[in-house]
This record gives sequence, structure tokens and C-alpha cells, in this order.
Amino acid sequence: MSTPKKIDLEFFDSEIAKKDENKAENNEILNTKEAKNEFAKQKASIYESAKEEPSEIILPLHMSPSSLETSEEEKESAKEVPFSEIDEIVKKSIPRREVGASSEKEKKRRPRFGYNDFGSIAHKTLEKRFNTKDDIHIEQKLYDGIDDDKDVKKVNEICEKMADTFEKSALFSQCKKAAEGEERELYSEFGFRSTLEAECADGKKHAVVIRGSIDLIFKNEDDSAFKYTIVDYKTDRAVKKEKYLPQLSCYRAAAADIFGVKEEEIRCVLYFLRYGQEIDVSQECSKEKASAELSRVLASISKNDL
Repeated sequence: MSTPKKIDLEFFDSEIAKKDENKAENNEILNTKEAKNEFAKQKASIYESAKEEPSEIILPLHMSPSSLETSEEEKESAKEVPFSEIDEIVKKSIPRREVGASSEKEKKRRPRFGYNDFGSIAHKTLEKRFNTKDDIHIEQKLYDGIDDDKDVKKVNEICEKMADTFEKSALFSQCKKAAEGEERELYSEFGFRSTLEAECADGKKHAVVIRGSIDLIFKNEDDSAFKYTIVDYKTDRAVKKEKYLPQLSCYRAAAADIFGVKEEEIRCVLYFLRYGQEIDVSQECSKEKASAELSRVLASISKNDL
């Protein structure tokens, strides 16, 4: 049997990549480094073989909203996008055009403060709401592309408002119950390593080691139709679930493997922070979809000799 290939799922929505939240001492959420390390030890046997292969392929499988390119539909509805101040701040951070610059150089002009930076700040703001320890810090470098202190303040205010809205949602209430339950299973920024079959360049299926980080995963109440719920935060300008289905499919396949449950027993939710909108995509996620996406990426790597 061939050695599994390794893939890093930098689904950095994570931007984000990923996250955020808070609680009192007696109801402390098990999201400390110590708790995560202990959990990893308990589940180590599941992916022990993955540690034996030193080579890694780093794949940003997720379509990150880090550029200013928008569809015609999004342009038409631009006035309706919540917290559009973020878009203006991103635009202001784009370097000025250089006189006589080549078309190739023009294409490489990127915002110094991008949507990925905004997403990372939003995720960390949320993670603070779930974590009672004072070890969640927002790195200063995420703000380096912003020249005006007023814009820095505005970005933080928007992230806090989005977190406030999430905290008032039914989804957050479910998270809170999970945190306060006897088993207290709730993990934010949950790093994982698992294996999944995918067709490789030789046309055969191989075990592929996937690594990533899930924004939020918690155990549901006993009377729920699902045993676990995966939540993935998005800070996109538009609510479009389709492009994230392969990502959530990979997350669910990995979580099912790690927690020892069936995939259909895991609920998958996309939460669009700008809109305060929750979308359940459980029925649209599948191991087949995850494998197909990994195969596509592997084919792309092989084609480009990466």
C-alpha cells in the first residue's frame, strides 16, 4: 500500500482561518491548549500513520474572497451589502498605479489590507467570545495595510457587531448548551488530520492525508437529529454557499473519522457574518464531493508540477 499523500487544507477563511468566543470560570469551555492537547492524544491512533510521511503538499483548496473581483450580480447589489465600509477600506489599501507599469505588474496589484485580513480579525473576535482564557490575540500585522487609525477602529467595531449578532442567534444558544453540558464538547479553531480517498495523477485512488482547521464544532443535545454540528464562518460580500460545499464536505468526512460517528450524523452550517445568516448545507455535503475536490486539486498540482 502506498504511503498517503499529505494535503494542508488552508481553508483560511480563515481568512480566518479561522475564529472566536467567551464564558465564566465555572462553565469554562474546553478550548484551552491543554484541553486540545489532551483531546489530540485521545484521538492520536486515528491518524498516527499520517505522521510517518515527512513530505507535505500545501493546498489552499478554498476560494478566498481576498481579491476585489466581484460578479455582476454582486456589483448590482453593492449598495445592499452590510458593512460596506470594509470594502472601502480594502479599496483604499490598494497601491497607487505606477506610470508606465506593465499589464502583468498591474495584475499583481493587491490590497495591503485584504478580505483575508478582515476575515482573520473577525474569526479571532468570535474566538474570544468562546474562550475564557486571555490567550487569544489579534496580530498587529493584520492591520498593517491600514493607514488611518479611524479605519482600524471601524474594522474592530464591525467585527464586534457581527460577533454580537451571532451571540444572539439560536446557533450560539446551541453552542452555549454544548459548552455547559456534562461532556462539554465544544471546540473552536479545531485543528485536525485525517485521511480521505482521492484519485491521483496515475488514475488510481490513494489515501490522502488532509489537514485543516474547523472554525467551530460542538456536540449536540441527546434529542437532536445530529450528534455533532460543524460551523464555518464566512465574511463574504454575498451569500453563496455552493463554492464552500467541497470544503464542508472535507470537514465533515474528517470529523466523522475523528469522533467515530457517521457522516450523516454531523450537521454542517455556513454562517455568513455580514448578514447574520445561517445556512444548513448538511444535505449537500458528501464524502464523494470531498474526494472529487481533492482529485481536482491533485490533478491541478500534477499539471503545474507543483
